[in-house]
Amino acid sequence: MKNNKNNINWSQVLSFQELTRFLDGNRLVELSLSNHHLRDKLSPLIFRSICLNSFSLEKYFINANGNEIYNQAYNEYMRYITCSIACKCGKSKSKHLEHDHLLKTLDSSLTRIKKYVKSFKLQQLRSFGCFAFSLLYNFNNLENLEIQSSSIYYSDIINLENLEKLKTLVLDLALIYDYNQYIEPSMINMPKNLEYISTVSCSEFKNRMSHCICDCLIISANNSNHPIEMLFPVPIPSLKRLKYSNNKAYKDCLQTYLKLNPQLVGLELESGYITDGEAEYIATKCPNISELSIKDYLGSYEKNQFQPTIILKN
Repeated sequence: MKNNKNNINWSQVLSFQELTRFLDGNRLVELSLSNHHLRDKLSPLIFRSICLNSFSLEKYFINANGNEIYNQAYNEYMRYITCSIACKCGKSKSKHLEHDHLLKTLDSSLTRIKKYVKSFKLQQLRSFGCFAFSLLYNFNNLENLEIQSSSIYYSDIINLENLEKLKTLVLDLALIYDYNQYIEPSMINMPKNLEYISTVSCSEFKNRMSHCICDCLIISANNSNHPIEMLFPVPIPSLKRLKYSNNKAYKDCLQTYLKLNPQLVGLELESGYITDGEAEYIATKCPNISELSIKDYLGSYEKNQFQPTIILKN
């Protein structure tokens, strides 16, 4: 197959059916996201699940070499992902970056596939996560959203009502900017079809000016874990299952959330901590919960391991 000046001779490329014999769906999507020539030729039907991470985005721009706009976008991206500049992640900054070369390039590239995307994941984007978040509004049919090791504005995750088909929200090691524990419940607008929420080891970033954002992915004295009750202190009628990191430092938070959402049928506690009072409350006051999973810590200094415990109620 010849490739002169980045122009692929597509007459010599294997058919899509032949290509799928050698590559699984996830790998195919990764290749097509990182190569705009390949992406434009493949059927948009394969883009049901996509992931943007620091590695794939870097390849995405490198494969577009020779294009001035892509090169400018790549330089912008690398500045933020490596935190080589002082980051003042205010809303005005975020609004400005929505119009820079990087987001323009990504946004236009997603036009062809946006209606087919069901699952969208931001992974290890660090400080760039809160800027890339605006891309998800391209996907009107989005059902699953996952933020992993990426920054995000609190105001963004409590205003997802426009994603009408969203069923699953996962926040894993997410770094929350501008968290407000005193926010009015009326300001929280969650999708009407949301069935599952998971928040594991999320942290609030309080002092954005004192450290490089990359450094703050590790929870420090400036950060603190917040249970789900403090992130979404409202009833969510459609919610069926909840997973979060319970913490003995937050007394009664679990009970408070269960009172707000008595319709829950599944509860998974990641930390392995639950008080006798919480266990009794679940047993006597939560008749709808039939699935309870508590991840217990059974390790030692030499070897750490986790053993799930499942309790099924009649």
